[in-house]
Amino acid sequence: MKRLLAVVLLGLFSLSGAYSAEKQPVVIEAKKLVANNKEGWIEFIDNVVATKNGMKINCDRMKVFLKKGKVSRIEAVGHVVVHVKNRVVKAQKAIYYASQDKVIFEGNPEAWEGENMVRGDRIIYFLKEDRSIVETENEEKKVKAVIVPQEGKEGAGSK
Repeated sequence: MKRLLAVVLLGLFSLSGAYSAEKQPVVIEAKKLVANNKEGWIEFIDNVVATKNGMKINCDRMKVFLKKGKVSRIEAVGHVVVHVKNRVVKAQKAIYYASQDKVIFEGNPEAWEGENMVRGDRIIYFLKEDRSIVETENEEKKVKAVIVPQEGKEGAGSK
């Protein structure tokens, strides 16, 4: 159990985009923790708060899946809120895929950066590239973005 927890705690926030050369501690709090070493997962249940290096994740449940001692996938479910610097993402579900270094947010996801906002049915965020794709499920729905101009700054292509 201790070895499994150590692996999770070391690898959990590779999804954060808050990379650091230093090994920063990860703090995870929840009402309950269930671990299954044989199947290779740990689940944090009820009022989950995970923090590391200026990033914070809140959710109802977080399940961490391991393969060969490394994090392969992390699923956060229920009232998911991720805070990193001036960015906030809210969704009902977030899944991190370690092999692709991406996070998929589903369940009415909204992403905020300052006053700017984007919303769709699915937000796919590629961590290393700091790039995202926002999609809708059907042709009747549209992605929505609100972009607030900043005073004193010129946009792309301005002279």
